[in-house]
Order: sequence, then structure tokens, then C-alpha cells
Amino acid sequence: MVTGLVLWLSPELRRWLRGTGSIRQTLSNASVGALFLLSQLFFRAVIIAVFTAVSVHVPWKLPHAHPITFVIAFLLLDAVYFMQHRLEHKVPLLWAIHSVRHQSLDYSWSVSFRVGIFASISTMLFHTLVALAGVDAVTYAAVGTAHAMLLFGLHARTRFTLGPGRDRDGGFACA
Repeated sequence: MVTGLVLWLSPELRRWLRGTGSIRQTLSNASVGALFLLSQLFFRAVIIAVFTAVSVHVPWKLPHAHPITFVIAFLLLDAVYFMQHRLEHKVPLLWAIHSVRHQSLDYSWSVSFRVGIFASISTMLFHTLVALAGVDAVTYAAVGTAHAMLLFGLHARTRFTLGPGRDRDGGFACA
């Protein structure tokens, strides 16, 4: 209720949330995001199960719950994500899954919600590479959550940069 009141009272905040596009585009992005979140009730469990099954059979392991393990796992996951995202723009089948994100006319914060329901299948395939590197499922779940939170604004036109994947205007360099 307080959030609704703040939004109602602040035209600047409403403009920022809407971005440069229409409220219809924002609602469309949120609707796609809602479908994605519903799909995650099933797919996230499958991703963790597959990751666990692969990681259990890997004979080498990074030290469990060690700070350096989290750093290594994050860097591995980020490298795998970069490779995955590049391939999603180049391989037709992966593009069919990923292109849902790029169907928005407005690259505001709300486009981060625009993820197709089959994106998790692609993610599962690529993230098993992290399991093969010796990362356990608990570390993966923690690092994967942190990584997803950082990537939330990746396609949005924000004023901050997150490294070489971003151009100077705040857009995504390979989009």
C-alpha cells in the first residue's frame, strides 16, 4: 500500500519505472515475467537437480564453503553466462529461446522481467559446465542467485556499468 502511494505521488518515479516507452510495454514485460516466474516453480528444481547429479559425479571438488570457492564459482558462472549469451545471439535454436527478451520496444528496467519460459533449459545446459568444474550445488545456488541479481539490469538503460559487457551509454554492447 505504501509503495502504491509513493508511485502515485511521484511522477518522476513513475517515469523512471516506465522508462521511455508506454505503460502497455511495461505491463507486457511484467506479464512475460510472470509467466517465466510460474515456469520456474518447475524448471528451477530441474536445474538444481541436474546440476547436483552432474556435480556428484565429478571426481574433483572446489573446497566447500570456502570464500575463494565463491569467488571462483562466480567467475566461472559469469564466463559461462557470457558464452551462453553470445551463443544465444548466434545459434538459431538458442536465439529462438532468447529472443523473447529482445521483443520489447523499450529497454527500460522492466525488460529484465521479459524472459521466455524455455530460457531455463538453455541455462541448465550451460550451467552444467560449472558443475564439471567442481562447484557443489549449494555454492552454485548461492552464486547463481547473486549473479542473477546483478544481471537483472543488464538489458536496461541504466546509468551504471557492470564491466566490459556494457557500452558507454549504458546499453548492452552486443544487443
